[in-house]
Amino acid sequence: MNWLMNTRLFTETLSKAALTRRGLLRSAAAIGATLVFGKVARSEPEDLIADQPPPEYTLEERLQPILAGREPREDRVTLEMPAYAEDGAVVPLRIKVDDPFLGSGYVKSLYLFVDNNPDPLIFTSKLAPDLGSVDWKLKIRMRESSMVRAIAEMDNGDLFMDTTEVEVSISGCG
Repeated sequence: MNWLMNTRLFTETLSKAALTRRGLLRSAAAIGATLVFGKVARSEPEDLIADQPPPEYTLEERLQPILAGREPREDRVTLEMPAYAEDGAVVPLRIKVDDPFLGSGYVKSLYLFVDNNPDPLIFTSKLAPDLGSVDWKLKIRMRESSMVRAIAEMDNGDLFMDTTEVEVSISGCG
């Protein structure tokens, strides 16, 4: 019904509008109102419902497919972070993989976990063989104080890991 009324307003406005700047603006406003209010009038109720929050995962659900029964060694990966982060919305970190070409080939994948986040797996990257060394600086979000883990997977399947505990005073995950 509203859509039909807007269409009539549009038609009346066009017929009364002279070829002046003011008449053209009125016509454009009528077209805009028809498009906007016509769309709202035809919207289904389920279109107007807000999206659900994203699902939460456990650390085990995210770690299991990556580890696949393998045990990561705690060397070759360095995770540098502040022990205390005032704002969990912006926590700086640095991930380094020491000389990836010694013994185990190249770094194939890099994973970053924050144990207490709604989704603990916060970063994944597949790397090309010709990338060379890994020395990255990132900023992440943390919901609360938590253990942070960086895992590097080599091309031959070896896993290397480093962990650090970070205390957060203000949540960065809403």
